[in-house]
Amino acid sequence: MKYMDGNIKTPNPGHLNPHLSQPGYSEDFYRRIVKDTGEKLLVK
Repeated sequence: MKYMDGNIKTPNPGHLNPHLSQPGYSEDFYRRIVKDTGEKLLVK
């Protein structure tokens, strides 16, 4: 379940909940979305 929801969960000794980090997506991924959708998602 380390990457189940897009977050990276690492053990947090002494605590019930793990430490969460939200790395997001790479710049290449965002550019690919723009390239694939064209002006469909353009905010005017």
